[in-house]
Amino acid sequence: MQVVEHWTFSLFFCIAELWGSVVISVLFWTLANDVCTVADAKTIYPLMGIAANIALVVAGNYMKWVNRSLTGGSLAVSLQVLLVRRSVAHPAVLALVSSTASRSLAPLFQPIFTHV
Repeated sequence: MQVVEHWTFSLFFCIAELWGSVVISVLFWTLANDVCTVADAKTIYPLMGIAANIALVVAGNYMKWVNRSLTGGSLAVSLQVLLVRRSVAHPAVLALVSSTASRSLAPLFQPIFTHV
């Protein structure tokens, strides 16, 4: 059995696949903890968890739709279409974040220590 024979490569592959999910989750929840108060967290965190699960389903179906209908199954064309659409959506997300940053992220940018 090749997987058992080369177990170090198999272990590296599993850890590499899990690393991205774990790091993104930790970074997201760290940001959420910095932005939300404890009172807000009780109502917002469950909604964030539900939205994350729904987003995974929507993203998977969207990628499947792009691969089947727009590109005819070609991986190279599929990646090009997805990257172009991501490049178009990225400025929209940045504009949304910058418009809400002054209201919700203002406490993050306050100086912790004041000089006397």
